[in-house]
Amino acid sequence: MRPRTVLFLEQQGEWGGAQRILADVLALSREAGFRCAVAVQGSGPFREALRRAGYPAIDLPLGTYPGGHKSLRDELRFLLRSAWSTLVLVLLIVRHRADLLYANGPRTLPCGIAAGRLTGRPVIWHLHNVLPDGKERRLAAMLTRWVDHVIACSRSAAARLVVDRPALQAKCSVIYAPLPKWESSEPPAAADDRNLVPQRPLTFGILGRVTPFKGQEEFVEAAIGVLQQTDQARFLVVGNPAHGDRSDRDYLCRIAKRVRDLGFTEQITFLEFQPDVETCYSLIDVVVCASQGSEGLPCVLIEAMVLGKAVIGPALGGVAELVDHLRTGILVERASPRNLCEAMMALRRNPELRRSLGRSARLEVLSRFSRTRFQQEIAGILGSFLAAEQSGSRRQLA
Repeated sequence: MRPRTVLFLEQQGEWGGAQRILADVLALSREAGFRCAVAVQGSGPFREALRRAGYPAIDLPLGTYPGGHKSLRDELRFLLRSAWSTLVLVLLIVRHRADLLYANGPRTLPCGIAAGRLTGRPVIWHLHNVLPDGKERRLAAMLTRWVDHVIACSRSAAARLVVDRPALQAKCSVIYAPLPKWESSEPPAAADDRNLVPQRPLTFGILGRVTPFKGQEEFVEAAIGVLQQTDQARFLVVGNPAHGDRSDRDYLCRIAKRVRDLGFTEQITFLEFQPDVETCYSLIDVVVCASQGSEGLPCVLIEAMVLGKAVIGPALGGVAELVDHLRTGILVERASPRNLCEAMMALRRNPELRRSLGRSARLEVLSRFSRTRFQQEIAGILGSFLAAEQSGSRRQLA
């Protein structure tokens, strides 16, 4: 009997939270005896990591698009690219004898559904974000009627999807992201050594794609507000603009120019994405999520919390599911420069609160999140659909 084959669909070749989770799904799928192939849009370090790990990585011609608002031209180009990608996927399904399609991002959903319908293959969609209000959410809810199962990263992500179509709840599972592979490591010994070296400035950091939604500009404005009150603080902005996204590049240039013009280049540092994220966290005492809207479940915060870091984030979406205000972190009503600045100053003035939040955050994520549980839940869904496909009786999981 030949091994069951899963064809994964990925909308970018660069690393991000969704790609780190997909890497875990691929690893557990291989361990479960499934064959895996990945159709991925574009090049980048994530695609290179797939190649090194031995996964067939095939071009998916979806194209790249700016973050935020899409023009009519962008929408028409996406429609044409999705049709082209559908034909590519049908050929890949035949060539690789794929039994199941696994769409890992919203842009892969239309072509994945169309290819699945044309070939009679079930489709699973892994939803990693809270869909914004508007036509994007309505379109996703409409398309999801033809998806066999939805894996949502948080209750907030699932709720926003099903609000227009409550019947979708029956085929939606909430599966939280796994802890990083270094979950058993102890918090860095130097994470809060100011009792020994009290002059060492407290370092705040923001990690992730540099784009307006992630709020690097708000973080930097908050940092400027802190530096106007004390020189005992440092700030790191870690991440890159999306490859080929001019608006993201312009956004980064504008923020960096603001820092240079004010003469804060020594206090506010910009670092490109670092594959060794643990090293980045070792440089940071407090991790900030400054997203300008609801996040699904930021991997950055989970990673920071398991390392015993204090965290700050907006009381929205998956962040509010993850962080308990003043017990495992600080929640602000929204990630405005003023709110972030006040939260940063509160943690700078109160080192005991900072340490307490870090300890509680680590205990919380270790108790709530588990790689073993994630693997069991994902493998159960994949196994059920592949077994149903093998028996010729496709069914929907409730």
